[in-house]
Amino acid sequence: MMNSIDSEEKLIDYLERLVLIKFTLDERKKLSKEIMKILEFFHSIDEVKELDKYEPLFHVHDIEGLVREDEIDSSRILKPDEVSENAVTEQGYIKAPRTLVE
Repeated sequence: MMNSIDSEEKLIDYLERLVLIKFTLDERKKLSKEIMKILEFFHSIDEVKELDKYEPLFHVHDIEGLVREDEIDSSRILKPDEVSENAVTEQGYIKAPRTLVE
């Protein structure tokens, strides 16, 4: 049976692989404490009885989406031939520069 320290270590290892970074020992300790706080919070939510009696929350102010509507600028739409003129291709695919360095 795995204890909580082993499972926390495995979770932190997984997070490192997921975000492609390595945590220092201090960062791992801090992250472990934060994860435990989050889990404790969820456990406290689990203890709420008769949850179906409560109405869902809503925003006090009627705020609709604060983003602008998308507008298509037809003068900036490229034809496939125009895209491939300046692109580096490999086996029919556009090749992008590497974003990660090992």
